[in-house]
Parts: sequence; C-alpha cells; structure tokens
Amino acid sequence: MNSMEKKEASIVLFEKIDQLPDKQKKAILLHKFEGYSHKEICEKMSLSQASVESLIYRAKVSLRKLLVSYFENYNQFQLGMNYLFEKKIEIQRKDLKEVHLYNHR
Repeated sequence: MNSMEKKEASIVLFEKIDQLPDKQKKAILLHKFEGYSHKEICEKMSLSQASVESLIYRAKVSLRKLLVSYFENYNQFQLGMNYLFEKKIEIQRKDLKEVHLYNHR
C-alpha cells in the first residue's frame, strides 16, 4: 500500500469503527489504538474480563463484515485487516478527528 492508500484505509477503518455499538467501539479503540490491556479496559469500563474480551471479539467480527466490501477480494481483505490491526500504519490524531471518533471515547 502506498501512503495515500494507507491514509484512505485508516479513514475507512475509523468510519466503520464509528458504526459499531458504543461499548464495542470504546473497547476496540482502547485496546487496538490506545494500547490498553484487557485488565485496564475492565477497570476503565467497569466490566468483567469476559465482557471486555467478548466486546473486542464482537467488534473484530463486525469490522470484518463491514470492511469486506472495501477490499476487492479475500486476499486483499486479509492483507488489509492484518495491516490495519497490527498497527503497521501510523494513526495520527488528525485522522481520528477527520471522522469524529476521537471525541467518542
């Protein structure tokens, strides 16, 4: 992916994250993009570890469904999901603001 594709992919990802139910959105943002552990998320959200794990799992499943149409084929989809979730892309605060997610935390 070139830098323009990376930026577009990150914007699409955050648009799709914004479509998640509030608790799933908060859990996935805290875990994947803020680097909080499951235990820290439990404390922040006042939930059990099982609940947090379930929220993160359901968020990932929902995002896969929402993002599959963005990528042209399954291989590109797998590559894109791996790329986005392994944080090989620098997510900047301005990108978060562009899709109005940063204020939803």
